[in-house]
Amino acid sequence: MAASPGYWIFWLSIMMYLTPSGHSEDKTLEMIAAPYETIVLPCKGLIQSVTEDLHVSWMKMRAKTENNLLVYGFEKGKPTNKHQAYQFQNRTEMVFDWSGSWVNLTLKDVTELDSGVYQCQIYNEYGHWTQNITLSIKDKTWNVTAAPHETAHLPCKFPIKFGTDDLHVSWVKMGEKDKNLQVYGFKKQKPANQQQVSQFKDRTESDLDRSGGWVNLTLKDVTEMDSGIYRCQGYNANGSWTQNILLYIEDPKGRSHIFIIASVVVILILVTAFVC
Repeated sequence: MAASPGYWIFWLSIMMYLTPSGHSEDKTLEMIAAPYETIVLPCKGLIQSVTEDLHVSWMKMRAKTENNLLVYGFEKGKPTNKHQAYQFQNRTEMVFDWSGSWVNLTLKDVTELDSGVYQCQIYNEYGHWTQNITLSIKDKTWNVTAAPHETAHLPCKFPIKFGTDDLHVSWVKMGEKDKNLQVYGFKKQKPANQQQVSQFKDRTESDLDRSGGWVNLTLKDVTEMDSGIYRCQGYNANGSWTQNILLYIEDPKGRSHIFIIASVVVILILVTAFVC
């Protein structure tokens, strides 16, 4: 006699119950972002609501000789970021998507320091899930254009605490054969311009915006000689960073020359037509 549909449904339910629901995701996702963008790192488990037994942790993995960095933690129905690494403070949010059981991490204002492997772990009554994500921050050269004798503002950003004696910032103009020109220096909370080249003397300022992490350079009364690639470099106890900026000084004379040449060509055409 053939078994009834209810028989198979019963045993299928038993097998599903006995099968472990938690698992580790072997595949490492790869994600790419540009500097200062906001990136969303995905992580999925069997989650239907926030329960007391739900634990979620996001870690940035480091070498075996170093401790991993806590990026974001969640347990007992609320964030637990007491031990969150300073690098990630005020830059993270976790978004629950109950329809798909996602616990995605939003990481704001990324820099090259954020590159690396992130691990998401989820625990609840249904099991344990792990997801690894490799985040790469692609290099980006900023373009800045200014007219002669204007003031140019070159941006540089680093989301790490300022105001410490170990903060060092240097601006250089890149030259041929590694002969870079010192534009501006900052060390121990004050300018350090002993090696500043004469081309930039009395024309530079650095604006430190501690709330946003900017260490912008102001370059006054620019000329064509200031065109080129500038590099902002900085470091302190928490890390180091580099930002390249391409400064282009417009050439009004060049546009005038084009206008004059075009006018001469038109006149020659008219004269030739009249003579013929």
